Amino acid sequence: MTTAMTAASYLLTKSLTGDMQLQKLLYYSQAWHLAWTGRPLFDDTIEAWQKGPVVRCVWIDNKRGHIQPDKDGTGLSAYETDVINAVYETYGRHGGAALSGFTHVESPWIEAREGLDANAASRRPISRKTILKCMTRKSIHGDKLTPKPPAPQRDASDAQRFTAAADRQGAKWAETFAELRLR
Repeated sequence: MTTAMTAASYLLTKSLTGDMQLQKLLYYSQAWHLAWTGRPLFDDTIEAWQKGPVVRCVWIDNKRGHIQPDKDGTGLSAYETDVINAVYETYGRHGGAALSGFTHVESPWIEAREGLDANAASRRPISRKTILKCMTRKSIHGDKLTPKPPAPQRDASDAQRFTAAADRQGAKWAETFAELRLR
């Protein structure tokens, strides 16, 4: 898992139109990572602001000029970089206002803003559970703004677990195969 600041540093290497677009791309990176892996991309809270989802700490640091673009994606795994790139390929051509409009018709932002006036400020968190449900639904139904999921990245521990499981299965079947040979 990375941080929203690290993801934002990587996104800032892309051709962005402003802070609103950065915030919405962060949101969609988190959302699609959740849908594809069941785990968050970052642990930072996403709040339901008037103009859409915002990671407050990124907004503050970006306004102060404290976030430096990082084209190498230092602090991101290859898979996390692939997720952010897939999100950018799908959503990056849309400006901040358009992306904000997309979020305003999705259940995560709507539920978090429930009962608030349209112009009200808010620090209410957007539920990861609701994001997961919403994006999984979009992924299944093939919404036109569904990025293509990156190929899963496997590491050495995945290979070791797979090999151990195969060895266990082989041992279980060895007796059966021996019996069949005798018949």
